[in-house]
Parts: sequence; structure tokens; C-alpha cells
Amino acid sequence: MGFKNRIKPFVPRKVLPYARRWWGSIDEYSFDTARSVESAIRQNYGYDGHLLELFLGNKDNVVHKWHHYIPVYDRYFSRYRGQSTKFLEIGVSNGGSLQLWRKYLSEKASSLAPDIDKNCF
Repeated sequence: MGFKNRIKPFVPRKVLPYARRWWGSIDEYSFDTARSVESAIRQNYGYDGHLLELFLGNKDNVVHKWHHYIPVYDRYFSRYRGQSTKFLEIGVSNGGSLQLWRKYLSEKASSLAPDIDKNCF
């Protein structure tokens, strides 16, 4: 079931005409392969940093991120690399992003990672 169909029951009927305009743009953020995500990030945002390499090379738990966030995360979080950073991430699903942040920030970083799904990992 696609994103549009999953969210539809939660969208009030009055909002549906406006939501349909927005839904058309969601498809630009979906990709078939890691290679197409990589190309989009490199070409559209001019980003070629370490966080992209970690994201693309991930073989562990799935990491769900909007692709255009990767350069933004690097811009704001790079100053915390290698430090004893405390990190809060709300909504971690299967924990893939926690593994990504540990590799990106360092083993010194500690995370607090709540999720509404008590079975998430």
C-alpha cells in the first residue's frame, strides 16, 4: 500500500482537494534504486559528503530518511562528530538511523530513541 493510500483515512474530507495538489509532488521523492538517490543528492544539492556514503552503504537495518535531508543533516550535525554528543531521535522504527548516527557521529555519541511502537526493535 502506497503512502497516499495509507494517509488518506487520516486526512479530513475538507482537506482532500488541497492534499491532492500536494500528493502530486510526493513522487519526486521516491526512487527505485540507491544509485538514483545518490545521483539526485549529488546533482540536485551538490552534496558528496561522508553522511551520503554511510547512507548509501548501509547494509544494516533500514534507514528511512527523505533524501534531501542528508546534506542538511551534515551541515548542522558535522560539528558534533567525534564528540561525546547526546542525541535524541524521536521515531526510530527498526533502528537503522541510530546505527547511521553512531557511525557518523562516533562511538562516543549516546542516543535516546523513543518510538510509539513498543515492538520497533
